[in-house]
Amino acid sequence: MQNFRPVVSAEYLGKFIHDTYVRPARERGDRVVTIQVREVCDALSHGYSENLVRGVLGSMKFRNTYRLPLVAADEHTDGRPATFMFKLQRDKPGIFE
Repeated sequence: MQNFRPVVSAEYLGKFIHDTYVRPARERGDRVVTIQVREVCDALSHGYSENLVRGVLGSMKFRNTYRLPLVAADEHTDGRPATFMFKLQRDKPGIFE
Protein backbone atom coordinates (compact mmCIF):
# COMPACT_ATOMS: atom_id res chain seq x y z
CA MET A 1 0.00 0.00 0.00
CA GLN A 2 1.27 3.46 -0.88
CA ASN A 3 1.65 6.26 1.64
CA PHE A 4 -0.32 9.33 0.66
CA ARG A 5 0.15 12.79 2.08
CA PRO A 6 -3.08 14.45 3.17
CA VAL A 7 -4.29 16.98 0.65
CA VAL A 8 -3.98 20.54 1.87
CA SER A 9 -6.23 23.21 0.54
CA ALA A 10 -4.95 26.52 -0.75
CA GLU A 11 -7.10 28.16 1.94
CA TYR A 12 -5.33 26.21 4.69
CA LEU A 13 -1.92 27.12 3.29
CA GLY A 14 -2.95 30.78 2.94
CA LYS A 15 -4.13 30.86 6.55
CA PHE A 16 -0.88 29.23 7.72
CA ILE A 17 1.17 31.85 5.84
CA HIS A 18 -0.98 34.67 7.19
CA ASP A 19 -0.83 33.46 10.79
CA THR A 20 2.89 32.66 10.68
CA TYR A 21 4.29 35.61 8.72
CA VAL A 22 1.74 38.35 8.01
CA ARG A 23 -0.06 38.69 11.35
CA PRO A 24 3.17 38.98 13.42
CA ALA A 25 4.52 41.60 10.99
CA ARG A 26 1.30 43.61 11.29
CA GLU A 27 1.41 43.34 15.08
CA ARG A 28 4.99 44.69 15.08
CA GLY A 29 3.83 47.62 12.97
CA ASP A 30 5.89 46.65 9.92
CA ARG A 31 4.98 48.33 6.65
CA VAL A 32 5.97 45.38 4.46
CA VAL A 33 6.42 41.65 4.90
CA THR A 34 8.79 39.55 2.86
CA ILE A 35 7.94 35.87 2.55
CA GLN A 36 10.44 33.39 1.17
CA VAL A 37 8.97 30.36 -0.56
CA ARG A 38 11.68 28.03 0.74
CA GLU A 39 11.20 29.29 4.31
CA VAL A 40 7.49 28.41 4.15
CA CYS A 41 8.36 24.94 2.83
CA ASP A 42 10.90 24.50 5.65
CA ALA A 43 8.29 25.52 8.24
CA LEU A 44 5.96 22.87 6.83
CA SER A 45 8.73 20.23 6.90
CA HIS A 46 8.78 20.15 3.08
CA GLY A 47 5.37 18.53 3.08
CA TYR A 48 4.24 20.84 0.30
CA SER A 49 5.93 21.80 -2.93
CA GLU A 50 7.47 25.18 -3.63
CA ASN A 51 5.14 25.43 -6.62
CA LEU A 52 2.08 25.12 -4.38
CA VAL A 53 3.43 27.80 -2.01
CA ARG A 54 4.22 30.06 -5.01
CA GLY A 55 0.72 29.49 -6.34
CA VAL A 56 -0.89 30.57 -3.07
CA LEU A 57 1.38 33.60 -2.56
CA GLY A 58 0.88 34.74 -6.13
CA SER A 59 -2.88 34.27 -6.18
CA MET A 60 -5.31 37.16 -6.16
CA LYS A 61 -7.52 35.22 -3.74
CA PHE A 62 -4.76 35.19 -1.10
CA ARG A 63 -3.94 38.86 -1.65
CA ASN A 64 -7.57 39.92 -1.55
CA THR A 65 -8.47 37.77 1.46
CA TYR A 66 -5.68 39.20 3.61
CA ARG A 67 -5.51 42.67 1.99
CA LEU A 68 -1.93 42.26 0.79
CA PRO A 69 -0.90 44.34 -2.22
CA LEU A 70 2.08 42.69 -3.92
CA VAL A 71 5.06 45.06 -3.97
CA ALA A 72 7.67 42.79 -5.56
CA ALA A 73 8.55 39.21 -6.35
CA ASP A 74 12.22 38.30 -6.46
CA GLU A 75 12.98 35.58 -8.96
CA HIS A 76 15.20 32.58 -8.43
CA THR A 77 17.80 31.80 -11.10
CA ASP A 78 15.29 29.51 -12.83
CA GLY A 79 12.86 32.42 -13.28
CA ARG A 80 10.33 31.29 -10.69
CA PRO A 81 9.54 33.65 -7.79
CA ALA A 82 11.51 32.77 -4.65
CA THR A 83 10.46 35.72 -2.49
CA PHE A 84 7.25 37.76 -2.33
CA MET A 85 7.04 41.19 -0.72
CA PHE A 86 3.64 42.54 0.35
CA LYS A 87 2.62 45.96 1.61
CA LEU A 88 0.85 45.77 4.96
CA GLN A 89 -2.23 47.90 5.26
CA ARG A 90 -3.49 48.87 8.67
CA ASP A 91 -6.29 46.63 9.88
CA LYS A 92 -9.55 48.06 11.05
CA PRO A 93 -10.52 46.90 14.55
CA GLY A 94 -12.07 43.45 14.48
CA ILE A 95 -10.61 42.33 11.15
CA PHE A 96 -8.61 39.09 11.16
CA GLU A 97 -9.07 38.49 14.87
